[in-house]
Amino acid sequence: MQGHGEQMNPSLGVKATWNITGVDVQDQPNNPAKPLLGTIKFRINSAMRDPTGPTETNFERTFTYQYDAGMKMWLLKPKP
Repeated sequence: MQGHGEQMNPSLGVKATWNITGVDVQDQPNNPAKPLLGTIKFRINSAMRDPTGPTETNFERTFTYQYDAGMKMWLLKPKP
């Protein structure tokens, strides 16, 4: 769903590997227009070379999606 939205400019020399660590989908029975709520959790390994040598960073990212029955598609749910 995030296709190309998080890709870095290749000229920066950063390589990121996204690994899915969890997927959770919940029914929303009181909301027929948006019946499903989903969360995808990623663990991201980012590596790059800088003048002092290779640098590696690991962090987590979570995205929440809501299924829109009228549009028949999953939409990114903004944080409150």
